[in-house]
Amino acid sequence: MPGPTVGNVSKGSFMRKLDLVLNTAATREKFYDRFKAKNADGTWREKVLDVAADMMPLDAEERAHIGRHWFDPYQSWWPKQQPVDIIVRLGVMQIIELVKSPGGDVRGRTVDCYWLNGVDQVRLTALLSPTQVTAILFTPEIPFSDRIPANFAASAEPEPIFTVRHASRGPGEILVKPVEAFCEVVQPLIPRE
Repeated sequence: MPGPTVGNVSKGSFMRKLDLVLNTAATREKFYDRFKAKNADGTWREKVLDVAADMMPLDAEERAHIGRHWFDPYQSWWPKQQPVDIIVRLGVMQIIELVKSPGGDVRGRTVDCYWLNGVDQVRLTALLSPTQVTAILFTPEIPFSDRIPANFAASAEPEPIFTVRHASRGPGEILVKPVEAFCEVVQPLIPRE
């Protein structure tokens, strides 16, 4: 599974599946309970990847991709940032707690998750409003060999994300419109499902 180009905000299938789990009260609570459960010795009862694979659910290819590229201490895209799974675990638990926190709209808060790569460290940031918790997983760049190939556009579709920046469109993006001199609006591409 190729990753997005550096500096792109993307949703992708993992974040879309996480949105579905976190936007349904029953699955959100079960996800939270499984993430926070510990054994008598204080260790986590279940691995993050096992809970995610079961509840989102992840197919075998997605599970292998996330396990190797995100969480493996030796083969991951970010070995110096390991362990990443604890950041994901505690970050998702924080998101769920924020959904239930006081000050929300009477209809409750929804969750909207994104991934942005190309920063110095792995972190999961949650932005809170009365109607929504927006979660952004920040990660360092992915290795050049695993980025989206230049011919990716033929098998992809645009994500509903729009970025205005200086002109520098690369593989994995399409031009929406030129804005002013040296600027453009671009959209990231994701694989068709």
